[in-house]
Amino acid sequence: MTRVRWDVWGWCLLTILLVMPVALAPACTGDDDDDASDDDAVGDDDTDDDTDDDTSDDDTSDDDLDDDTSDDDTSDDDDTGPGRPYTPACAGASGPPSFADPDLPADGEGPFAVSESEMTFTDESRDREINTTIYMPQPESAAAGPYPVVVISHGFTSFRSTVVPYGERLATWGYIAIVPQLPYTNFLQIGKVNHTESAKDILFLLNSACAASDESSGLFAGKVDKARLATLGHSLGGKLSILAALLDEGVAAVAGLDPVDGAGPIDSDDAERFPDASERVADEMRIPSLYLGGTKGKEPATGNQACAPEDDNYLTFYGAAPTPTEQITFIGANHTDFISPIPLDPCNLGDADEETVMARSMEYVTAFFNHRLLGFDDYAADYAGTGIDQDVTDGIVTYSVK
Repeated sequence: MTRVRWDVWGWCLLTILLVMPVALAPACTGDDDDDASDDDAVGDDDTDDDTDDDTSDDDTSDDDLDDDTSDDDTSDDDDTGPGRPYTPACAGASGPPSFADPDLPADGEGPFAVSESEMTFTDESRDREINTTIYMPQPESAAAGPYPVVVISHGFTSFRSTVVPYGERLATWGYIAIVPQLPYTNFLQIGKVNHTESAKDILFLLNSACAASDESSGLFAGKVDKARLATLGHSLGGKLSILAALLDEGVAAVAGLDPVDGAGPIDSDDAERFPDASERVADEMRIPSLYLGGTKGKEPATGNQACAPEDDNYLTFYGAAPTPTEQITFIGANHTDFISPIPLDPCNLGDADEETVMARSMEYVTAFFNHRLLGFDDYAADYAGTGIDQDVTDGIVTYSVK
């Protein structure tokens, strides 16, 4: 039996349906039902809904960062991983990155110009259609590449537009950023919400990009660095990004923006649809991981429900994760301070400056992927070392590593 808990999420849904239909219409339609730019578009977009869950805790410390990079085996003595059941087209790649360390500070844009495209991916085997925005590095030479790929996922009842800034920023650093509007991740399709299938959607996008890279023409032709694939997501999107990494070893690094485990607003004990990802992390995570969150996410947003309940928040993932892993806690930040603003959002009522949280989050995520995915070791200190210590001194964050 699947039931919806009428707390924060119920309040949001009631607001959308009964109180503010006109005010919310632009946010719910114009932004993410995109017809968009570019001759690589394959279809128009399908989307829905609003915002998501939350986070917290101010666990801290100031340890030295292990300098393992993305291709290194991490954590377990057991070398038997999940294999590549969902990313077979990405297998067999190795070698150094195609471009050198740009030697630029991680708190700003990288050296690449960026193109934006719209593309629809269809998984006929599962009858799923995924609309995406793709941000692609544009080097001076058209023959340059290949580039690492990051899939960036939004939260429950949210929009891809909320995480677009991460895609735009990472593309300037030489990453292909795929930002999907994930199907069946909202209240209006509550009966079809399935976290396992949504994680497979992320892997399907990675596999599709790898397969398209082998073609002689097209947006991805010759552009995908199959050895350097990553996932990043906010809230439910953070959980799905982690779950995707547990399902398929094609993912080489993962970062969560205030990830939330569990079934979210859905009251269900169906472990297949809503697996407890944090419980699996301790035994199954074999890659570097980064978890960001805030001290206010665990506090009730309205009624009696937190947007990121303490038992399911980013610190739960971090506590379970094997080395190498890092967590960064933003003091006074709430659940949706990490993404672009959402109208009538009860999950951003924190004390931290939202622009500062967003700017630092993009800096830390960029540094993490530069270090763990590309092996540019000079970025290690920017998210868990001397480079972040000034933010600690200024009272913006605390952090710990293991």
